[in-house]
Amino acid sequence: MGEKKTETELWRRKFEPVTDWKPAAGMSSPSSGTRALIEEALEGLGKSKDALTKILEPFSEDAKTKIKDLVGNVEEIASKSSTEARTFLANILGALEQKIRPKQ
Repeated sequence: MGEKKTETELWRRKFEPVTDWKPAAGMSSPSSGTRALIEEALEGLGKSKDALTKILEPFSEDAKTKIKDLVGNVEEIASKSSTEARTFLANILGALEQKIRPKQ
């Protein structure tokens, strides 16, 4: 019988307006509720930023290593190549630089 009453109560609350609404405790004004929501959102963003930093940190270290290796290889190739080959390499690097440059 209790289960039937609970089910009826749930259906009533689903389709009828809630009449026992009251503001959450501890809030003195509407602006304090907004402030709490904003602070909660900022705290969540901070936690997300920290988690993302932890995830991306190994990738950035790996990228730094790969870039250092690439620079070493390019310098070696440029020092041993002809003028035409170095011009070709400079053009390729210039095009790459235009693609990866951040927009301002």
